[in-house]
Amino acid sequence: MSEATETQREIAAVLELLSEANCRLDGVVDEIAITPDPVVYSNPLIQRLRREYWIAVRTVGVRTYAAHLELTVPKLKSIVETADIPEFGTTPVRWSEFDPVVIEWLFEAFKASSLNWTRFCSKNGYSPSSLGQVFSKTWPDEWTKVLEGKQLKSTRYRIGADLERRIRDALKLRGFYAFRSPASKSPADIIALRDGEILLVQCKRSGALPPAEWNALMDLCDQTGGRPIMVENPFPGCTNWFELTERKLTRGGGTKIPFELPEPKRTVHV
Repeated sequence: MSEATETQREIAAVLELLSEANCRLDGVVDEIAITPDPVVYSNPLIQRLRREYWIAVRTVGVRTYAAHLELTVPKLKSIVETADIPEFGTTPVRWSEFDPVVIEWLFEAFKASSLNWTRFCSKNGYSPSSLGQVFSKTWPDEWTKVLEGKQLKSTRYRIGADLERRIRDALKLRGFYAFRSPASKSPADIIALRDGEILLVQCKRSGALPPAEWNALMDLCDQTGGRPIMVENPFPGCTNWFELTERKLTRGGGTKIPFELPEPKRTVHV
C-alpha cells in the first residue's frame, strides 16, 4: 500500500470521528436549550419573589423593594420575567412566610391610609382576618391603638360631614345653590351662590378656627368676592352663624359679627 493511500485513510478516519463528535455536541446543546434549569424554582430568592413580589411592589414601589434585596431594578425585573412570577391574587397568600420587612411596610401603609381596616383590605385584596392576626401578633399594643384611632377619626369625620350637610341643606332652603367641598380640600367646607352673592362657609362644631384656616378663608373671599362665613354647632340644636371681618394674627385675634340668614321657605332644623 502506497504512503499516499494510507494518509488518505487516516484523514478519512479523523473526519469521521469529528463528525460523530459534532453530532453528540449538537444533541447536548439541544438538550440544554430545551430543558428548564431545575435550580431556578428552588432558588430561595425566586421562592421569596413568588410569595411577596407583587404585594411588596404595590406597597413601596419597585425601587425600594429592589434596594431592600440589594438588586438593581433592571436585574429584579429580569429575574421576575425569567422565573414567571404569578400575578397577585392567583396564588394563596401565606403571611407567615413573608419577609418581616414587607409586613412592616404593609403596617405602615395602613397607618398612613385614611381608610379603616375593612376598607383598606377590601381595596388591596387582602384578608382582614389573616393579615390582622399577623399585625396583632407582631405589634399588639400599637395595633390596638391604631384601630382605635382610625375608629375615632372616622367618627369625627362623620359628625363633621353631618354638620356640613345640614348647613348646606339650610342654605338650599333659602334659595342658595350650595354644595360641599368634601374632606376639607379647600378653605371653604361649603360654597353657596344666590343672585350674585357668594358665601364661603367653614363649619366648626366648637367654633374654634385656627389663624391659618381663618386667614385662608378670608384670602379666598378676597379673590372671589365672597363673604367669609363660619358656622359653629357647640351642642345639638344650637347653630350660630358668623361673618369674619378681620384677619386673625393670633389665636385670640380676629373679629366676627353675627350673620343673619334670610327666612327659609319652610321650617328647617340645623
